[in-house]
Amino acid sequence: MQNQKIKKEALKETILYVLSGLITYLTDTMSFALLVEVVKINKYYANILSFSFALVISYFLNALLVFKKNSASRIISFFASTFVVNLIFSNLFLFVLSDRLGVNYLISKNFSILVVFIVNYLVRKFLIFNSTQD
Repeated sequence: MQNQKIKKEALKETILYVLSGLITYLTDTMSFALLVEVVKINKYYANILSFSFALVISYFLNALLVFKKNSASRIISFFASTFVVNLIFSNLFLFVLSDRLGVNYLISKNFSILVVFIVNYLVRKFLIFNSTQD
């Protein structure tokens, strides 16, 4: 019975994480496209701005919905410690795919979001917010 409750809670957490990730993805992608296409900002600056904005959204969604049992300081520590690394990878993917390989910058941006999403989930789930560490 306890095992089934744990599985149900893990499924719920995963669904909420994917939902918050989808909202974050839409925030990042739409703000990136808006900044590049409408505001005419350089794609790297637009990436920094859209990534930062999406990170704030992600923080609140994860803190409120997904990893509720963790302290605010633990969540803030995670987001602060991974922000620079994630942003570097995001711009690196954008540079390599778009500028070096000629892939459309929006496709490059989407690929970078997907990779960062998967890596962050694994890090959050198994290293940062692992309930056995509490």
